[in-house]
Amino acid sequence: MFFKYLFFLLISLNVFSVEQSLIINIPAGSSDESFYITGDFCDWKPDCLKLGSLNDFSIKIPLLNEWKGSKIKITKGSWELEACDRNGQALPDIKLNEYKSLQVINIHSWCNSNLDQGESFHFYYFFQSLKKYRRVNIYIPKDYSYDPIDSSFVLFLDGQNTFDATRSAFGYEWRADEAVEKLQLNSKILVSIDNGGKYRTEEYHYFKKGKDFSREISNEFLKSLCEEFFLKSKCVGNIIVGSSLGAIFAFTTSFSYPEVFSKSISLSFPAFAYDDFVFRFLDEQSGIPSNQNIFYFDFGGLGQDRNYGEHFKRFLNKTEVQKLNFIWNKFPYHGHNELNWGQRLPFIFKQMIFKDLFSM
Repeated sequence: MFFKYLFFLLISLNVFSVEQSLIINIPAGSSDESFYITGDFCDWKPDCLKLGSLNDFSIKIPLLNEWKGSKIKITKGSWELEACDRNGQALPDIKLNEYKSLQVINIHSWCNSNLDQGESFHFYYFFQSLKKYRRVNIYIPKDYSYDPIDSSFVLFLDGQNTFDATRSAFGYEWRADEAVEKLQLNSKILVSIDNGGKYRTEEYHYFKKGKDFSREISNEFLKSLCEEFFLKSKCVGNIIVGSSLGAIFAFTTSFSYPEVFSKSISLSFPAFAYDDFVFRFLDEQSGIPSNQNIFYFDFGGLGQDRNYGEHFKRFLNKTEVQKLNFIWNKFPYHGHNELNWGQRLPFIFKQMIFKDLFSM
């Protein structure tokens, strides 16, 4: 009987309570931005509590007892710049869970933060390696100069998810066009190639159709885009970007064609995918790209990405990888999804394209 009363006494003293935390993932942007939380606990004052600066784009704060069960919103300090959904509409009030040890809030965009946009269009290209047409989407920044005789591209895989949420398989886009306008990255033409849906795996797998597909992208496709579409004499210093299986395709393509793609960006890199085929790829290589080529890798700490670290460590231990010029990051509160990839894309652009201006 004594232990029964002791048990209930401990509960009443909150000895068994679990510390609760709130994670807010925000889109990366300019380093002078600040973010605020407001709610019914402070009469909805838009700049109620400052959360942190832009560099803390995953902000973790303790969930105070007085907040539990409250409704909140996230702002940049005013109601004109509150958190919005993918359609540009203000997010409904977010109710804080009273029992979860970790609650994650993802901010897709900010209201009234649309930037002037450049030119966008699309066409269909027949890839001989696939024996199929694929939609190609082009975005030209608003301040892009057509004068230089040379140019370069940022090529995105899984193109449905790059610029338009209405075409995305999961309802969220990467907002790549907004990212380049925000960063005033006017020297790059953005290109995305739609994936093949049910054919995606064989197209991105190096030992299926991926080897031939990457060869065609790196040669005939980019040559046609450069010389015939944009009337340039050369297009060098290109970047290729992919996520998940596309992350491996981006890596194997830039490794195989370093003279075409000087940089690759691989988000949520699944080194173990399809029986470790990226390890087999490395074992078959006879040369290593120049140290001038940069390879970027990352993965998250939530959801499907949670177990990627062990396999990525094996990948980093490969002799061929150790000889590369590479950058890698882990995002503890990001998962395996378009929304989180889009949130960190501006941050990655800063590391990769403005590398000399930012510490690694």
